[in-house]
Amino acid sequence: MRPLKGKPKPGHRSTKKRLLIFILIFILILILLLLIPPILYMAYQGGVYMSTRHSECYRPPNELCYTSAATFCDMALIELAPSEIWPDLGVQLLDLALDPQNGKRVVIPGWKAGRTIATAELLAKCPVVSQMYEDLERPLSRVIGERVSGTPLDLPTSCSLLVYEQTGDFINWHYDVNYFNGRFFTLLIPITPDNTCTTYKHQASPTTEVIVRIPEGRALLFEGEHVFHMATPICEGQVRVILSMQFVTSRDVNTWKRLLMRVKDVAYVGL
Repeated sequence: MRPLKGKPKPGHRSTKKRLLIFILIFILILILLLLIPPILYMAYQGGVYMSTRHSECYRPPNELCYTSAATFCDMALIELAPSEIWPDLGVQLLDLALDPQNGKRVVIPGWKAGRTIATAELLAKCPVVSQMYEDLERPLSRVIGERVSGTPLDLPTSCSLLVYEQTGDFINWHYDVNYFNGRFFTLLIPITPDNTCTTYKHQASPTTEVIVRIPEGRALLFEGEHVFHMATPICEGQVRVILSMQFVTSRDVNTWKRLLMRVKDVAYVGL
């Protein structure tokens, strides 16, 4: 006869349960240890005003119109060259942005609220934007005085639509963290008229905040790691849509900073 198997002792089940809980806690602590350093790094690099971050060049806060590369200092309002596709493209982008099914809404209390249509979705639904993105490299290089190119299209924020649509949508004070080996720029192109109560604001000095309005036919180009900036909350019943494009003097980025970049992207476009 085969011997009967005895029932597991209660103490044995309790030990296995404790071991499983210990493993789960260990994994959770390990994940937190891996995430906390990059989050603290990004918060310090992007969320704390430091006068030393600003360029040594100087321009009066209200004189932002571009005249030549020699006068570019952290930011400039530039004219967009007339394009046959631009009028139709603006309509396409606005229709895309106004459909709440497009993009992802991300709300981080105290930090940002809004919907973002990331690079892959934007280019899939409006492919002509890719050509516009490439065409802007040469004129922006002339403005900056260095050759720039668009950031890789596998990055969700390279070319994206920012939609402020619910009361209070905003993004708080921050610098743009530069993960690339070269200089890093952002171009903001209004798709809706700049007549809502949400505005682009930057801190020209510890005691001076400057509101920047973007007139029709112009775009705002800025080097975000040197400009402490924010978008103020939008009012009830208003919608503002911005086409954001990113440019760099070098696309090179090391493995550690690429990981940090991916963590940052979650905050801007969601999982």
